[in-house]
Order: sequence, then structure tokens, then C-alpha cells
Amino acid sequence: MTKQVMASLGMGLMLTLSASAGEAGRDAALRRAAEEALRSNPYLGVFDYVTVEVDGGYVRLGGFVEQKVRREAAAARIARLAGVEEISNEITVQPQAASDVKLRRRLYEKIYYGGAMPGGSRPEWPVRIQVSNGCVTLAGQVANGRDSERLEAMAWQAGAQLVTNQLQAQAATIQMAAARK
Repeated sequence: MTKQVMASLGMGLMLTLSASAGEAGRDAALRRAAEEALRSNPYLGVFDYVTVEVDGGYVRLGGFVEQKVRREAAAARIARLAGVEEISNEITVQPQAASDVKLRRRLYEKIYYGGAMPGGSRPEWPVRIQVSNGCVTLAGQVANGRDSERLEAMAWQAGAQLVTNQLQAQAATIQMAAARK
């Protein structure tokens, strides 16, 4: 290959990389905007946990909500954001079986009003509670690993048949963010 051809190939590669970097930046900005739109949604509470993935303006919503109307409201809120090309709404609506609702409420009371944390404090960030067929999933952030363990133990004590602990300790989140810099 001649130097001129190699130079033009290199230039094409640089343009492709720049376009990809620009798209990644737009996707990251869109994801942050979507997450903020969900955080500021007054209809989403501790029984709702919505995740956002963005790729080229294509938004995938996941997680769980307590009611179908909340699933639709989350998608509608995201659809209004600039840059959204398409939405895939894969949010699961939690079952409304009486035993699941009772377990969900019992666990909520224990976590937020039952003195679960040292000194009777509440978790700093909302701990999200999903109950499906007696199986509990805890999601969100807590201050440290001990709080995560306490909350998992509370779910077992509340009568869960299975507990999936997806809680992240704030210290670990801060360490991961620092490692990315």
C-alpha cells in the first residue's frame, strides 16, 4: 500500500472512532437524563425499581414496578426525552397475590419504620423491594456491607422463601467510580 492510501485508511479509522465516541457520549447523557426523569417521578416508590440501558438512542427499560400504570408511566416519561429513538419496555409488574402484597408491606414496615438500621435510622437511599411468589429481591444502595446483610436478614425474618440481594454498598460504588477515572 502506498503512504497516501494508508493515511486515508487511518483517517477513516479516526473518523469512525470519533463518531463512536460521540455516540457513546450522547448515549451516556441520555441514560443520565432518563435516570433523573425516573428518580424525579413522584409515582415511583420503594416497590418500583427501573433500570435504563441506552445504545444509539435505543432505550431498554428493565426492573420491576408494583402496578401496570407505573410501567406505562415510566416509558411515557422516557419517550419525551430528546434523543430517544425507540423504547423497549421490559419492566415487570409485580404479582398482586395477597401473600406477596402482605410480605411486601411487612418488609417495608420493618425496613423503614422497624429500626432496622443502627440507632433506628432509615436507609439513606431508597431500598427497592420486589416480591414475587414469596421470593424477595432487594435492590438499590446502602451505606455499607453490614447494612446490606441486615436488610437481607430482615427479608428472611419477614417470611421470604428466597432472597436475592442486589444491594450495593455506597463505599463500593465510590471505589468503582474512582477506579474508572
